[in-house]
Amino acid sequence: LLKERKILFNDDCTSAIIEMVLLPLQEMASDGTNKPIEIILNTSGGEYFEALVLCNFIETIKCPLTITVLGKACSTGIYLAMAGKNNPNVTRRCYPFSFGLLHAGYQTLSGMLTQHLDQLDFTKAYEEQVKAYVLRNSTITSELYDSMYRNDWYFCSEKLIQYGIVDKII
Repeated sequence: LLKERKILFNDDCTSAIIEMVLLPLQEMASDGTNKPIEIILNTSGGEYFEALVLCNFIETIKCPLTITVLGKACSTGIYLAMAGKNNPNVTRRCYPFSFGLLHAGYQTLSGMLTQHLDQLDFTKAYEEQVKAYVLRNSTITSELYDSMYRNDWYFCSEKLIQYGIVDKII
C-alpha cells in the first residue's frame, strides 16, 4: 500500500503509530511530488498522547491527504478521523457502516499521593486542550461536549457527518 501512497492503520494507538503512520506520512509529504496520500483508519483507540502527535502533523500537512475511516475510529481514533478539518489539503471521509466513539480517557494511577495530585492537575489541563481540539475539528459545541463528556458517545456514519467529524460518506 505504501507504494500507492496509502497508509493502513489497523491497530491500537500506541507509540508504534509514529513508525507505522507518522514517519511514512512525513516521508511521502516531503518527497517533492505533492501526490495525494491516504490514511485508512480502523482503530479501537489507545494512547492519545501518541495519536495527537500525528494529529499535529496532519493539521499542517501541505500535500493532499485523505483520511478514510474504514470501519471504526474509536476513542483516540476519533481524533485522527477529525484531524485537519481546517486544513484545505485534508479530506475526511467514511463508509456507510463506519462508526466512531468519543469518550473520556482511561487512566491508571500508581505512586505517591502528591504524584497523583500533580498528574490530576496535568490531566485537567490536557483535557482542556483536547476539548479545544474537538471543538476546532468538528461542529460539536462546548455545551454538548460538556454534557456528553462522561459518556460513551457513539457516532454512526450519519452522525460523523452531522457533527463535522468527517466531510463525506463514500
